[in-house]
Amino acid sequence: RAILSLPFVSECAVIENRDERNRTYLKALVVLKPGIGEREASERIGERCAENLNKWTAPRSVVFVDSLPKTYVGKVDYGKLQSGQ
Repeated sequence: RAILSLPFVSECAVIENRDERNRTYLKALVVLKPGIGEREASERIGERCAENLNKWTAPRSVVFVDSLPKTYVGKVDYGKLQSGQ
């Protein structure tokens, strides 16, 4: 919700990911509205997360995507996101 409440964010999903040491961390996948660059968006998302989330619930990485996969009822398909599709 912290990221999705930003006015330039169209959609957002946060998933668990694993690093090279097999440690779990959070990764945010963000769809931006037109009119803002990824660099500025990344900075503002980082600020928002620092203000509203602790280090365990804040995403360690933010990836900008064109769209998020959806189920047949229009909800984000987290199964596809977790599997990397």
